[in-house]
Amino acid sequence: MRTSRRWEPVPRFYATLGAIALAPAALAAWLAPRRRWLALIGLPATAMVGGLVWSLTSAFDRRGRRTIARHLDPAAGIVRELADEEARIRLAAPRFVLLQPADWDGKILIGGSAFRPAHGGPEEVTEVSVTADQGPLPDRHQGLHDLRALTLRTSNEPFQFPEDNLLWELASLEREAHPDRDPPPTGGDQAEVERWFAAMRVAERRRAGQLAGRWRDVGVTVDDVPVTIRLVDGDGAAIARFDLDGQHVRIEAIGVAIDGLALRRVTDVESLLTAMRDRRSQTFVPRRPGR
Repeated sequence: MRTSRRWEPVPRFYATLGAIALAPAALAAWLAPRRRWLALIGLPATAMVGGLVWSLTSAFDRRGRRTIARHLDPAAGIVRELADEEARIRLAAPRFVLLQPADWDGKILIGGSAFRPAHGGPEEVTEVSVTADQGPLPDRHQGLHDLRALTLRTSNEPFQFPEDNLLWELASLEREAHPDRDPPPTGGDQAEVERWFAAMRVAERRRAGQLAGRWRDVGVTVDDVPVTIRLVDGDGAAIARFDLDGQHVRIEAIGVAIDGLALRRVTDVESLLTAMRDRRSQTFVPRRPGR
């Protein structure tokens, strides 16, 4: 588990700067009574604007600056973040052993990335995932019992946790495999939604306990070369892990049998990035307020 600190701007931060500036403003107004209104208004306003400029240019790290930009213009900020992530993946991809199913009749795209925050410098990408599915979520869920999806996550960090820690992920995958079971509440009652989430977490914890000890060795192929992996099958979903060329690979499957799966290395990252961009354009269309 990794933790990081991130500065998020709030209006009271700038209000506090303005309030602090009132003391020297009052002194300046007393020393120069003819310009007291300029001092009383100008100094606090200058402090607040200065705080904003500082936060946009040197606030802790690049993530902090992006956060502020997102607050100022949410739509443009999200678009910028997505573009930044795409650029990070493109730069880091050659260092990862990315895999995809050798035979797939749906969409294959870069699913996303994980990175280690670096204060004052560029973030270090630690994981890149490849997703193979049947299309955007609304289309996939129209056939609730025919959902098929694979996610192959490649990490350059060693797997340092007990295998059973992954069973929480499998319990969550089982829920996605059966979206018609115990669906979330559709009303706007926040308390009801929170109770549903709490019950879901309890159910997933219980299910992870039931799946413990079910790991087994099975075989897959990577570029036609046999590889032994560790696998747990669940109800309509499965999760597996193995090491390849010094990197850790995790497979998350819904409606797809992993045992005997044929995989191959990704040779054209750019086409998968294009597919990711197209998918995001379908699921996220930025709109400015008032348009």
